[in-house]
Amino acid sequence: DGQTILERVKEEAYDKERRLEILRREKEMQELSECTFSPNLRDRTMTSASNPVIVRGLGRHIELKNKATRQKFDQKQREARAFCAITPNKLTPTIQKPFKLTTSARSKVRHRNN
Repeated sequence: DGQTILERVKEEAYDKERRLEILRREKEMQELSECTFSPNLRDRTMTSASNPVIVRGLGRHIELKNKATRQKFDQKQREARAFCAITPNKLTPTIQKPFKLTTSARSKVRHRNN
């Protein structure tokens, strides 16, 4: 019984939404029918497309982009020199040396005397 009530409520909400949408469309159509404006469109041919288009400031933009790229490259080189960045092919393996852990002062003295 609860399911049928829920379905009925959903159906009524759906029907209401459909009615409102129809009313919105009718109102919009009525408003559009009252419009008197009609644009005068001419057929323009693309004759100007054969001529090159001049964009002001494009040369300066490209110049600034190249300068920024150069500055980033220079910055990375300076960082590599300053922080001694080691590339993986220059890594040397760690050489392990044996060691002994001492726990008492006597063993330290014996170790020094030997």
